Amino acid sequence: MTILITGGTGFVGAHLARRLVNEGERVILFDASPNPKRIQDVQSKLKIIRGDLTVLSEVLDAVRSNGVEGIFHFGATISAAADARPVASFQVNYAGTLNVLEAARLFDVKKVVYSSSMAIYKPSSGKVNEDYEKWPWSSYGVSKVFSELWGQFCNKKYGIDFRAIRFPTVIGPGREWSTFAFASFIVQKAALGESFDVPVREDFRTPITYIKDAIGAAIALYKAEVVKQRAYNLASMAPGAKEIVSEVRKHIPDAPLRFVLNEELARAAEERNPPQLDGTRMESDLGYKPQYSLERVVPDFIQEIRNNKAMYA
Repeated sequence: MTILITGGTGFVGAHLARRLVNEGERVILFDASPNPKRIQDVQSKLKIIRGDLTVLSEVLDAVRSNGVEGIFHFGATISAAADARPVASFQVNYAGTLNVLEAARLFDVKKVVYSSSMAIYKPSSGKVNEDYEKWPWSSYGVSKVFSELWGQFCNKKYGIDFRAIRFPTVIGPGREWSTFAFASFIVQKAALGESFDVPVREDFRTPITYIKDAIGAAIALYKAEVVKQRAYNLASMAPGAKEIVSEVRKHIPDAPLRFVLNEELARAAEERNPPQLDGTRMESDLGYKPQYSLERVVPDFIQEIRNNKAMYA
């Protein structure tokens, strides 16, 4: 089967590509600014297309000329960048979704899995399921709500098998910086022997999941014969920042980590911190439940970095 991944050399896209290649799929990566370093270990086994999601003809050509049967639409301007330049990000995060779904409609793509986010939800102090109020505080979250709704519309009107997965903050090797990415940097910097100033309060918690669980869930959603709903939460954990540092020091006792509060970032994180996601429906409908607790994440993450320094240093 030929599968196209938009944002294919981005953080999640690259890890997904590696997993699909190792499972024997033919993989096409579509990216405006390809970063081959992230997929150097499997680059010879896949195809990279430099393309712009905002240009319909480029999306159509990538799907048509490669006989694409399935799409993972993971390309987007991420949260902090989207909020910094909301008008500029509109074309990628809104028009990009329209273009991907138009290509799916015209060329009879079997399934489209969309990377949505916890950012769609109104902040809450408890766990929320898929029915919780959608009232995002960021332009990024608004774009995710729109894309989910447009995908559902295309399912109803054109029969496109659109499916969305709502991720918490995903951590793992190669993560880009964003407001809630400090958890990933705590582990990665320590594994590389680099110092890191944790910019939030020690007791600050935000929903996270490990990249291997994110990829496993996305593939489970794609492979499901049928789905009972068009969008699913991926269950999240929410350890405190100090807990993550303590877990890292179990494996790297001299890790050069310290807490240095960045008042602006910490305030923004606290004001916009999304709720923890309840993944009950994904588990009951799709049979997928996250496999990695914090105690499993940290040593695996460290080992991945040490085994692949050329990709992540």
